Amino acid sequence: MATVSFTLDGEELLVSAKRLVHTALFRNLMNNPRATLIIDGDDNSGTEPLTAVKIHGYAGIEQRPEGALIRIAPEAAVSWSLDGGDVTRAQ
Repeated sequence: MATVSFTLDGEELLVSAKRLVHTALFRNLMNNPRATLIIDGDDNSGTEPLTAVKIHGYAGIEQRPEGALIRIAPEAAVSWSLDGGDVTRAQ
């Protein structure tokens, strides 16, 4: 597991991390382009229900002057709320 930051580029996610090229995630993508990204919606305030989304897709590595990025093209997503709310699936 690695702590990452992400941004949207159209319908794709661009993922970066400190020292990304030294992570197991980066090494694994060299052999298998499948990726799963879990985004936790916890704001650490304790006042909002915990939410998350899990995104599955194909990933590619992009080399940029500022460092390597992982581009994920989502194929499916599942979101949920940990307060007993609904589970939503998208494909």
